[in-house]
Amino acid sequence: MSTKFEYWDKLFKENNLQEFKKENPESIKWLKIKAISRKELLSDFINFIGIKTNIKGNKGNSLFKLIYESAFSDDKINQFLKDKHLEKIGKLPVDDVKNELYKLETYRWGGDQTNSLDKFIVKYYVKEFYKFEELESKLKTSILYTVSGYLYNSWYNQWSSYLIENLFCEHDSVIPASGKIKNVDFFINNTPVDLKVTYMPSEKIKEQWKRIYKDTTSEISFLKSKANELNITFDKKSNETSIRGVILSQMNDIAKSDTRAQQALSDYQDKIRDIFKNIKKDKKGLIKWLYENQGEMRFGAENRLFVVLYDNKNYAESWKLKRNITLLSPAINSFINNFKLIPIEFKFKGKNYKTNSNIIFISN
Repeated sequence: MSTKFEYWDKLFKENNLQEFKKENPESIKWLKIKAISRKELLSDFINFIGIKTNIKGNKGNSLFKLIYESAFSDDKINQFLKDKHLEKIGKLPVDDVKNELYKLETYRWGGDQTNSLDKFIVKYYVKEFYKFEELESKLKTSILYTVSGYLYNSWYNQWSSYLIENLFCEHDSVIPASGKIKNVDFFINNTPVDLKVTYMPSEKIKEQWKRIYKDTTSEISFLKSKANELNITFDKKSNETSIRGVILSQMNDIAKSDTRAQQALSDYQDKIRDIFKNIKKDKKGLIKWLYENQGEMRFGAENRLFVVLYDNKNYAESWKLKRNITLLSPAINSFINNFKLIPIEFKFKGKNYKTNSNIIFISN
């Protein structure tokens, strides 16, 4: 006969997190203990709450079960999780991380929009060049450029996410999960939440542009036409992200002394702002889109809180907002103070799902 512990364990292994909710305190208790399920943390917690047991004689999962079946207040484990988070922050100060993030000046992805780095290298280099000398030449130039882009990008995403997650965990209503639970980053008012930091999806921008501005086929074609008018050069073989960044950077420089560039830039920015406003009006639609367009390897139907960042003037520069604590902190605190998740229904691979989610839109 299975116990409540085995029941929650089975649901968690099946990735069925919808049953873990604050209305069922036992489920949240199980999840919070899961956050400290490494043996050394379980041992620390046993000492913290004063359970008398032979720690050395118990394996990790038996300690987990022992703690779950023990009586202690929610405040106790909350305090323990908060203390452990503070220990982590003490070893890796947030200000130091922020200062390092500001050293990155450009943001480029090493690969294409659909493949991982290894697949990109196999496709464009391993299968493309059979001569060793040619491959060696590429290694010193374009492959190095690709790998370094991937390295810097991954590093920036890792530590900017650490920064943003900590902004949540500083709030009194948030209990950190210390990165130890798959698909749960923290608890807000005892509701488990998975944090996803992203940007305004380019696909949604294309969709809105096509619907609103029928005089141009797309946002990128609009920029290319303005670039031609202003004699701005760009690599036509580059991907859209690179082309957009190059054109807008040059347009910004020229606009300081050229009224035509000023007008083109202003026109573009107005169009993008209107598109962002339209997307924001349909919050549920964007959340549904984000769930339905997640990668299969990272699929999940758990409670997600999306932080969507966008630069109103140049959305190719939205990545810089991930390190802007002055901008991020007030928006995050305001959301937590008025915390609410909304019910969402979506489809993935032909299957229907129900979940709860919300979005924090942050722009400059």
